[in-house]
Amino acid sequence: MRSLKTQKLTLTWMNMFEITPDEIAKLSDADLRDLVGLLCEATLRERHLPLSAVTYGGSQDASDGGLDVRVKLPRNSKTTGFIPKWSTGFQVKKPDLKPSKIGPEMRPDGKLRASIKELVNHRGAYVIVSSAANLTDKTYNERIGAMAIFWSLNVPACSIALRCARSRKRSPSTGSLRIPLP
Repeated sequence: MRSLKTQKLTLTWMNMFEITPDEIAKLSDADLRDLVGLLCEATLRERHLPLSAVTYGGSQDASDGGLDVRVKLPRNSKTTGFIPKWSTGFQVKKPDLKPSKIGPEMRPDGKLRASIKELVNHRGAYVIVSSAANLTDKTYNERIGAMAIFWSLNVPACSIALRCARSRKRSPSTGSLRIPLP
């Protein structure tokens, strides 16, 4: 960040391509979903993978089956980082999804969503993206733990992850939990 100070005014500017967590937190649900979709497309473009594997859009308030952005690459495509598995579903939430709200999000009416079951069958990944969460290590791990509890009730082996704009955790694999096969 650079600053220019004068007698009456202090101007601060950042690299024009640097986006802060506060700016992401200001996005609407639909804009946040579009950002996640565009990041998926950019990740696939960088790896020379088909952009047609990413689907998102429509009304943000329409019934989406629990996934706002889906990446479905050819089976066993190599992925890393932002897209953890060849079959990955992103649930995008502007508000902070507290641990008590994660179960009902993943298992409304006590049954694992069909979209999540499909990820399970593909040994895929389910990622919750939140722009409002400002997590410490403890609260981050509480949410991952809540996801693991509801995930493991019906799941032999998959990945879950939580991505938050305000989290200081920058490693692409941070927050991933792998549940091993029995």
